[in-house]
Amino acid sequence: MFRKAFFFVLLVAFVMAGCKPTPIAEANFEFDESLQWKKSEPVSLKLDIRENAEPCELYLDVRYTTLFPFDKLQLHVKEISDKGIVIPRDVTVEIKNQEGFVGDISGDIGDIERELDSNKQYTDHGVYTYEISFNHPVDVLLGIMELRLRAVPKAKKS
Repeated sequence: MFRKAFFFVLLVAFVMAGCKPTPIAEANFEFDESLQWKKSEPVSLKLDIRENAEPCELYLDVRYTTLFPFDKLQLHVKEISDKGIVIPRDVTVEIKNQEGFVGDISGDIGDIERELDSNKQYTDHGVYTYEISFNHPVDVLLGIMELRLRAVPKAKKS
């Protein structure tokens, strides 16, 4: 009986692990307990790209609290390659809409997955640095807990 239960749990674990593709590269930044992001301190995330033969999907995950004072998180993201090539972009992440806070909400904390690029092609292997700053009319932004950047294999179309 114990063997059957063990194999069943093992099977379920493998199935669940197979649901989300393993990231090609991932970087994470957690803000301190005060949840204050100073305009003068951009976040720097580094993705070590070792697979670039196929295009991938690039995601920015944002964990926030209901202390966040705006409806949208306005970001400026600069991608800097190992060779010094800079690609800037402005990104908007919707935090609140007419129905309230957006994303996967648990109590006062929300998680949002924002696709930055559905067909990202890295030209070279190496470390790509992403400098992220906010574009709000305040010197200190409250309520952002964590930023995570993920490059994942493209979902296979059947």
